[in-house]
Amino acid sequence: PLNVDSRVKEEIINPEISTIPNYQDEYYIIGFGDSLGINFEGVSKFSNEYKVSLDGTIILPRIGKLKVEGLTLEELKNLLMMY
Repeated sequence: PLNVDSRVKEEIINPEISTIPNYQDEYYIIGFGDSLGINFEGVSKFSNEYKVSLDGTIILPRIGKLKVEGLTLEELKNLLMMY
């Protein structure tokens, strides 16, 4: 795992993740070009729309580059909660 400031771990609580446009399929697989709406509860400065780059990653403040291609939305949520 990435070395993330402990203050960030406290701030990343129960993130809500959606695709833009919002796909309702729980088995939707994230891929290149997807736009992800990530809302971090209580931390609006990190809540934003993040686009999946050619290498299958997004860049999140204080976390950095994160590989998301091939994950479901639930898997991404679980990954974010590990930070």
